[in-house]
Amino acid sequence: RRSWWLELFADPSTQAKEFLKQQGVRAEHVMTRGVASVGEDAPLARIADLMEVHGVKRLPVVRDGKLVGIVSRADLVRALAAMPAPAAAGPRDDRAIDAALHAKLRALSWLNTAYLNVVVENGRVGLHGLVDSTDQRRALKALAESVPGVRGVDDRLSDRARVAGLV
Repeated sequence: RRSWWLELFADPSTQAKEFLKQQGVRAEHVMTRGVASVGEDAPLARIADLMEVHGVKRLPVVRDGKLVGIVSRADLVRALAAMPAPAAAGPRDDRAIDAALHAKLRALSWLNTAYLNVVVENGRVGLHGLVDSTDQRRALKALAESVPGVRGVDDRLSDRARVAGLV
């Protein structure tokens, strides 16, 4: 029960729905309408997203509009635990790291690489140059760390606006 003062502000329609769910005597009174469901071939990531968005712990699995099962959060955890660990990337030489990193950088439409210099030495990535924001700096560091074989990242980036203010 809500406190008396919350009852004063509660929507009567919402109160009636809540009463029916608590006191209903038929399935239609207590069931949820507009149920989110997934097909048998739904990726686990999609299932997890739906559970989070809808705030549910289980989703019906349907085939041709008919229920064929239920997938629960526990099922997702078991599936995750059963997945093999990703194979550890063996050591890569600096050239391979540099090539992979530059390929990733070229794919970024939001980054002006004209003011960026990347140096790879002994598996360590040195980021030098100018960026537009702290968010760009953090994203570039994360990008470099994601390249297999990278042992560390030395952030030597400067904020372009701050440098321009010094001039």
